Amino acid sequence: MEIRRYAVLAFLCSIAVLAVPAIVHSQPLHIPIETPEQDRAFSEFNHHLAGFFLLAIGIFAFLSRATKKLSFLGTVWPFFFILPGMYLAFMSDPDVWPMGTQSWLQAAEVNPEAAQHKIYAALLLALGVLEFQRSRRRLGKFLATWSFPVLAIFGAVLLFFHQHHGAAGEEMMHTMPGMNLSDHIMSGSMMKIQKEHFWFSMVGFGVTLLKFLADGNFWKRAFVPYLWPVCMSALGILLLLYAE
Repeated sequence: MEIRRYAVLAFLCSIAVLAVPAIVHSQPLHIPIETPEQDRAFSEFNHHLAGFFLLAIGIFAFLSRATKKLSFLGTVWPFFFILPGMYLAFMSDPDVWPMGTQSWLQAAEVNPEAAQHKIYAALLLALGVLEFQRSRRRLGKFLATWSFPVLAIFGAVLLFFHQHHGAAGEEMMHTMPGMNLSDHIMSGSMMKIQKEHFWFSMVGFGVTLLKFLADGNFWKRAFVPYLWPVCMSALGILLLLYAE
């Protein structure tokens, strides 16, 4: 009964966090993608949405360890992986089902950016489920130590190969007629996007290392369990500041 109450609270908190960026941006979660400006706005919205959830994870994870009265938040924050994972799976790509006509199989074959979004969705869902099980002490020692770092490192490395052919790509093709993305000539916007994703990866590696040290109890200091939530909050802030 206690876990069920926490699960309901987590769901309500997730809905509240999901509503914040929608209110801030004053736009629906799905907007039409008909111009480079709309494409850019939708991409930035997706990154900012992820930032709100990661910041919430960092804050809730920190508070869950700061005082026993808030320890139940350790059961709440894993849902902040699950909900954005569901969003990425169904709402991140306007061309892909259920929003578009392109099937997931077609996306995997011809739409690298959408395919990567689906991979990230699977990673977030897996992280959420595993961390929720950890909060209930249902993970064995091996999974408790290695599940998060393996999945998180895979996600951080994948960012180095993130395909982003949206508004910046359109800008490049308009600026340089006759050229395309395969010519390896990047506009200022493309270079900025790559730089931002590079730092997402670097901070992601920091989160992974610090959580690995805490979960495996390899660094036996009282402050260690607080380090990865701080780093996760920093990653959330970087995503909130994302601009193309």
